[in-house]
Amino acid sequence: MKVNKSCSSLLPVISGVPQGSVIGPVLFILYVNDICTLAPIGVTIKLFADDTKLYTVFRDSISATCLQSCLTAISEWCDHWQLTLSPAKCSVMHIVSARQRSINKNFDYYIGQTKLPVVDYITDLGITYNNRLRFSPHVDRIVAKASLRAKLIFSCFQSRNPNLLSKAFCVFVRPLLEFSSVVWNPMFKQDINKLESVQRRFTKRLKGLRNFSYEARLTHLGLDSLHCRRTKADLLMCYKIINNYTCTQPDSFFTFSSTIVTRGNSRKLNKSHTSSARDGHSFSKRIINMWNSLPDCIVLSKSVDTFRMHVNKMHFSDYCCNTD
Repeated sequence: MKVNKSCSSLLPVISGVPQGSVIGPVLFILYVNDICTLAPIGVTIKLFADDTKLYTVFRDSISATCLQSCLTAISEWCDHWQLTLSPAKCSVMHIVSARQRSINKNFDYYIGQTKLPVVDYITDLGITYNNRLRFSPHVDRIVAKASLRAKLIFSCFQSRNPNLLSKAFCVFVRPLLEFSSVVWNPMFKQDINKLESVQRRFTKRLKGLRNFSYEARLTHLGLDSLHCRRTKADLLMCYKIINNYTCTQPDSFFTFSSTIVTRGNSRKLNKSHTSSARDGHSFSKRIINMWNSLPDCIVLSKSVDTFRMHVNKMHFSDYCCNTD
């Protein structure tokens, strides 16, 4: 380290990486990346910075002991490289169908001598979901946080100008309700209404708009419903995946239709059969009908910005809530 003309003395770094440096994140990735080699066949490791997840699908050849052996290997690896694990921040969640609730729940998992607790829901990189892969806990959490922040706007701003307050809502509140919505976009009407209620209540408190319908208030303020915005976010992500603007392979999400029809566009997607309503509402399924209905002038956009501009000009009236 150098401050003005004075340099610190050299010391050997036997573990860890320098903190606060530009190259620190890259060095940390290099430092921990070999942890992925510890997973046996059938167990998958996912890393994001210092956050690590292990998961597997139990079959005849894969059992709970395989997952425990991976935990043990990681614990020993951390001890060797002087990285301290925090078992208090670790947990186990069994993701099973309603007919399989008792499967593989009798096995206890340990990090060292610490038994890991079994939980029904978890927050992963800011998204909360339960052991049925439903996002109702996430909706409840962000609605509570966004509602409080929406109330604070009226307390912190002396002005009652509707345009100013609506911009404050878009800057300080709406991001809470839309972060990673492609992942958790709700399928249940009650969750959709909970999210929409935050913007509905806020706009109704604005000066001169109390007696307007929700749709009229949005039109007056130049806003979309939150449901509409989530649909546009889905379309944008679909465009990015199909055109290789993400690191995700398009084939892992979509297959193109070979049927030639005059309606819609020339890049239609196939919609496969799903075994449950939850799977049918997953991103790669729920977006297909909307994508296939777009005209070629939008689907064949040359850039993400052009596609976003075209989509923002569209009106998704079916996704607007018209009642208070």
